[in-house]
Amino acid sequence: MLRALLDYHAKGNRHPELTRVEVASMAVDLLISNAELTPRLIANTLHHLLATNAYTTLLPEPHTVAMAVQETLRYDPPLIGWLRVTTRDTRIADTRLPAGARLLLLLLLLGSAARDERHPTIDPDTYNPTRTDAPPLLAFGVGIHYCPGAPLALHLARQTLTNLLHTCPHLALSLPEADAPAHWPTNTALRSPEHLTVTW
Repeated sequence: MLRALLDYHAKGNRHPELTRVEVASMAVDLLISNAELTPRLIANTLHHLLATNAYTTLLPEPHTVAMAVQETLRYDPPLIGWLRVTTRDTRIADTRLPAGARLLLLLLLLGSAARDERHPTIDPDTYNPTRTDAPPLLAFGVGIHYCPGAPLALHLARQTLTNLLHTCPHLALSLPEADAPAHWPTNTALRSPEHLTVTW
C-alpha cells in the first residue's frame, strides 16, 4: 500500500498528483488503523459476542463471523466519529454552516448514525450478530473517503475471531460487570475495553 502511494506520488506528471503531505497523512492513517482500530474492532466484537452469549452459538465459518464483525461496526464501532471541515455552505438540521467551518465540536457520530430511527432496523439498540436489516455501513467512510485499509482490517478481525472460535470454543467473560462498557476508558474518538478477563 505504501509503495503504491509513493509510486502514485512520483508519477504526478501522469496522474492527479498526491502531495507529500497527503501521502504522509495516508501513511499515518494506515498506521493508526493497524495499531489502534483493528485491535479495538476485535476486542469490541469479542466483548459483545461474549456478553450476549452469542459466542458459544456462533459457527466458526467465514459468513457468520463476517456478520458478527459487521454488526459490531454498526452497533459499537471502535472509531466513534470523525472531525470534519465543510467544503461548501451547508445545513445540519436547523444550523447553517459556512464553507470552511472547522467542526471541532461536532463529530460525525458513526455509532449513532447506524441507529438512526429513519432506518428500518429492528431493535437498533440491540446487538444481533445475525442481523440482516442493518443500514448501510459507515464505519469505513463512503466514496472517495472510503478507508483504503478496510479490507485488511476486516480480514484480520474475521481471521482472529474464527481462530478463537476454533481453539477456544468455551471462552467466557469471568468478570462481566468489570468489563462492561460503562467501565471502558473515556475517549472522544476511540472506543473499546481496556481489557477482557476471560476463562476458557
